[in-house]
Amino acid sequence: MFLSITPVQLAVMIHPLFAAFVIFATAQKTSSSSEKVFVFPEFDYAESPKNEIAWREWEAACEQTPACLGLLDLERVKCVRKCMSPSCYHDIYAFDELEEGEIDIRFQSFKGCFASRITRKRY
Repeated sequence: MFLSITPVQLAVMIHPLFAAFVIFATAQKTSSSSEKVFVFPEFDYAESPKNEIAWREWEAACEQTPACLGLLDLERVKCVRKCMSPSCYHDIYAFDELEEGEIDIRFQSFKGCFASRITRKRY
């Protein structure tokens, strides 16, 4: 049985800087065609009570930090996510920041990254 792994997923497993290179190279290939494809690191998120509780606790704590407390809308979202997991934010959003009005198709991937890194920190 073979697992289907995209080049970006493989690159993320190897090294984040290599992943950025693969994303850039993929974007260069697709930019020449008439259809643009947005590529970003993808992390699976298993919605479970444990993951949802951890998410809500971290999100609430980060919303109360002095850095995020006075911010509104998109700036608050960015601040909270950076607080929750700077490394996940960097991997998923740093190369193309969220913009006002943008539909965040990377949110589930961020949650998956967050869940995997939180689990890893417990050991």
